[in-house]
Amino acid sequence: MTDAKPGFKNDYLSYSRISRYVDCPMSFYRLYVLGEKPIPNDALRFGSLVHGVLEDFYKALIARKHVGPMPKNEALDIFSTRWASSGMTDPKLFEDGRAIVRNYIAANPDFDFNTVLAVEKKFRIPVGEFEVLGYIDRIDRVDDDTIRVIDYKTNRLIFSRDEVDSDLQLSVYQMAVRELFPEFENVELEFHMLRHGARLKTSRTDEQLEDARAFIEMIGRHIESATEWPANLGPNCVYCDVASECPAYHRALL
Repeated sequence: MTDAKPGFKNDYLSYSRISRYVDCPMSFYRLYVLGEKPIPNDALRFGSLVHGVLEDFYKALIARKHVGPMPKNEALDIFSTRWASSGMTDPKLFEDGRAIVRNYIAANPDFDFNTVLAVEKKFRIPVGEFEVLGYIDRIDRVDDDTIRVIDYKTNRLIFSRDEVDSDLQLSVYQMAVRELFPEFENVELEFHMLRHGARLKTSRTDEQLEDARAFIEMIGRHIESATEWPANLGPNCVYCDVASECPAYHRALL
């Protein structure tokens, strides 16, 4: 456990910063207070790679106003280009990535650029005394009254219904699109579990969004008043991108 005088101020909050603090204050402290450089593992790099492939692919389709069959070979070429600069060398992950791309195209065989409102949409919204920053993978127009927020996941384990219906990230995204696209009355929320070919749909009530706002403000204040940053040791430590500099993790390995 690291002791420190309170005084850290959040330039902004984000879902990733909030979840990191909730999961392990020590990890938050090392990354954001001490400013240590993260060392992502292959699982994190693979997730970023696949997100980047879909971002580049959709942006290319939108740029040329594509309407018609999804060009699978183009998506695979983008994957190969991204992989070449990723630093990854695991042939199984390469195979997994190509399978994800092929299966995704098979499940989404046609495309109309008019249906996509935004790709990798940045937002910065006020939540109480804090600002919350983030990026939404994709926002689609469903009809004149409805938009759909889509978040890609490369997790090996599929989320439970309870996890989807209470997920803070999707709550934040709904807050954001209400400000970004106020002309749409209805918001649909979806996780696309890319390894499983599953679309997990959910929604949020006004009460749930109110609770999410209160939780974000509470965590923001906790961070700024913290005097201790304990390590929450557990199975996820092996995936932590600052574990190499964490004394608690190294002691646990002895």
